[in-house]
Amino acid sequence: MNNQQIKKTYMINNINCFNEIMNIIQENLYNILVFKIQYLKVKAINDIKEIISNKKNMNDYISYSNNINKIIQIYEEQLTKLCPLNYIFTLYNNFMENNNYLLNFSYQLPLYKYKNIIDSNIEYLRTFSNDLTKHKKKSLYNEIEKNKKLSKYITNNR
Repeated sequence: MNNQQIKKTYMINNINCFNEIMNIIQENLYNILVFKIQYLKVKAINDIKEIISNKKNMNDYISYSNNINKIIQIYEEQLTKLCPLNYIFTLYNNFMENNNYLLNFSYQLPLYKYKNIIDSNIEYLRTFSNDLTKHKKKSLYNEIEKNKKLSKYITNNR
């Protein structure tokens, strides 16, 4: 084999190894992101649970709704900070410049994958909080209707 073929084989093997390493890095970054998202989701749900279990906040619908919306807003901010930056990993940049080769191999992280999981989790918690506030609003309306009926009954029976 001549020297040029050896270089070519060496570069192809390095590119394949580089690609495998980048796939491992991408998989590990994704797993870390999923773990952090799950941690933040559990934390937000626990905060919401504390609001629900606190009887002081349950009486006033507006403060109840505001407290839950504040938790969701904090959760969204924390999640958007988790999205990785747009990194482009390159191989053989210095080698190309020094030897006038046109070979350039770069790997860009698939940010859409990370953004999709973050957006789906934000949407999940928004839906969860909307369901909670709708349930609370419905129970308050039912309570108001009961009180109206009770007050009518009391005034009619006097």
